Amino acid sequence: MAEIFAEIREWGFVLLREPNREPTVHVVGYIVRHGRLVDDTGEPYIGSSLRGIDLEQRIVRNRRGKVITLVGEPLPPGRLPYDL
Repeated sequence: MAEIFAEIREWGFVLLREPNREPTVHVVGYIVRHGRLVDDTGEPYIGSSLRGIDLEQRIVRNRRGKVITLVGEPLPPGRLPYDL
């Protein structure tokens, strides 16, 4: 398996629709660990668009191919928390 770039807890997926563009899916949640945002543990996270989701293994790949693990349980269905 590829190197884990980030770990996100209390995760969920959002569909982004922009005029004149194809819809994209993004992971949201809170940072447990992140390869670039090392001082942002616990902060809200909205990732780049995804090119792959594997819920069985709890991993996603962003458009650049970076692997993000989904830690623990997802956010409950409904509205996102105000800070996301």
